[in-house]
Amino acid sequence: MKKFILPILAVLGLLCGCQKSASSSGEVDVTLNVTPSVASKATLDGDGAAANVNRYILEIYTDNGATFYNRLSQVVAAGTTTAQFAFKLVVGQTYTFLVWADCANADGSDLYYKTDDNLKKVAMIGTYVGNNDARDAFCASETIPVNAAITKTITLKRPFAQLNIVTTDIDEIRQDYLLPQQFTLTFPAKTAYNVLTGECTGSDTDITYKAAPYYQTYRNAELESDRLTAKKWTLSMDYIFAPAAEAQIAGVKMDLKANGNALPQHVFTNVPFRRNWRTNVYGNLLTGDVTYNIVIDPEWDDEF
Repeated sequence: MKKFILPILAVLGLLCGCQKSASSSGEVDVTLNVTPSVASKATLDGDGAAANVNRYILEIYTDNGATFYNRLSQVVAAGTTTAQFAFKLVVGQTYTFLVWADCANADGSDLYYKTDDNLKKVAMIGTYVGNNDARDAFCASETIPVNAAITKTITLKRPFAQLNIVTTDIDEIRQDYLLPQQFTLTFPAKTAYNVLTGECTGSDTDITYKAAPYYQTYRNAELESDRLTAKKWTLSMDYIFAPAAEAQIAGVKMDLKANGNALPQHVFTNVPFRRNWRTNVYGNLLTGDVTYNIVIDPEWDDEF
């Protein structure tokens, strides 16, 4: 598992006249090491490595996250593995730190997720299209009493489940023109997330999008040998806001087209998903005899 560290250095000082509960012991140094936990789904796909993450947001609250105190953000080069925030806080208080890391616009403005209200109201924005690893993101919530100098490590994890639909009968397709060139995927999902509580918010929204199969986005000479050895292709990959406990997606519908003609439709029902887990649906999805399995693979916290 690859990890990278975002150290947050906080210099906490006595703010004159601000808080009656402030300590008189002077400034204390608090270092928070924020570690997004990342893992690649598979070598033949190459996603999940946080290569597109270019923005880090830190929000600070008091009163267990009820009262906003400050917000800091940084724009970094995509895939940058370290960043540092320096700020002052009043000693003798308990603070809640909310952290979010994602892919933003070059100027740091929201691209895939709306964060500018606050990190308790993160929401998908724009038209959703899957098969896009730039939609990966990481977050954490941590409440820390600050009474003296401390060093704390916070691990960021995805607020998503990753849903992968993979066909295993590629070796049965003898001509490339009969491979699927497009699919339409439909599934219900929550579109907002509260970093403080770790809860998905709002009602389920039916998401539908069209895209080229995911294997076409990473197919190259180096990966082609892996694909041929594995004899499987990922058709779709989606990051879906997910609860901490296992739940089910009522129905995932996939329509495929090859050479301009529709292939048999696939409907996967009661698909299990869970935050920071991966759900992999494997099956013979392109040929006449269609069977599929939902399997668990332990490269994130775990996998279905």
